[in-house]
Amino acid sequence: MGFTRLRVIDKDRIEARNLSGQPYSRAEVGAPKARALANLLYRAVQTRVEPQAIELTASNASQLLAGSVLVIDAFDNAPSRAIVSQTTRDAGLPCLHIGFSPDGLYGNGIWEPNYQIPQYIPGDPCDYPLTRPLALALTSLAARAITDYLRHGQTHHFELTWSDLKIHYHPQI
Repeated sequence: MGFTRLRVIDKDRIEARNLSGQPYSRAEVGAPKARALANLLYRAVQTRVEPQAIELTASNASQLLAGSVLVIDAFDNAPSRAIVSQTTRDAGLPCLHIGFSPDGLYGNGIWEPNYQIPQYIPGDPCDYPLTRPLALALTSLAARAITDYLRHGQTHHFELTWSDLKIHYHPQI
């Protein structure tokens, strides 16, 4: 999409269970997710990504997110989401939070300051066999929201439900 500087922060390593919903291959199982994604994007479109294979914490978040034009939160846990939310609000950084429900049937994108940390519900979207198609659709909606923000300064919330195949794209007022 023409981005020249991306930073990916993720301490996790690729697990076999991630293959159903994330863009990794079996050969990458065990590799740090941040580095694997950086390699994937470079091979696909020669975009340089700065991989940070570390844990984002309350003590390092300000430093890791400093200088960002836009923050995209796709963490899979509430504590990391809360840290990103608080840090971006404190720093005045625009932030789009994207994520799935634990059953893999619903996804959304919500901009700060409207984002609320979801309550913990047991489940793992990686266990649902159609997570990858939902992830691709959600990623497409996020790409549009990011582009609208960067080109026009517009923010749009969006949600996608797999059970009724409806997409809702909401301009933020």
